[in-house]
Amino acid sequence: MSRGLRSVLAVAAGLSGVMMIVAAPPTDKAPLFYAFGAFCFVLACACLARGRTAQFFGSVVGSAVFIVGCWYLASMIEEHRISTGGGRSEPSVRNAILFLVTFGLPGAAYAWHAGFGLRRRSGCGPAGSTDRAP
Repeated sequence: MSRGLRSVLAVAAGLSGVMMIVAAPPTDKAPLFYAFGAFCFVLACACLARGRTAQFFGSVVGSAVFIVGCWYLASMIEEHRISTGGGRSEPSVRNAILFLVTFGLPGAAYAWHAGFGLRRRSGCGPAGSTDRAP
């Protein structure tokens, strides 16, 4: 992805994070606003960083999306919302499964593949190549 596009995404995510923190109501829902604001900041860091740092922040984002997808599915199963009585916009097990398959599993796959930036790269390049930068 180009540097310009990453910068635009980082600015949008950062501004969204600031907006969520500033707009947090002084109620018991404030922690959700703060958590989403922090998620936006981590997303901005993933856009701006490179190398292992980007893998770390990307893995945090992917893991968070997977965890939220699992939580959404579990909460819908617990509430016995099996079908969508009011249409596609109503929370249901079906919508939770769609979210988990569309966003959660790819996020988990990225986190697994990137290994939070802690794994050494495997030698999947041409024979004789090294993983170190020149």
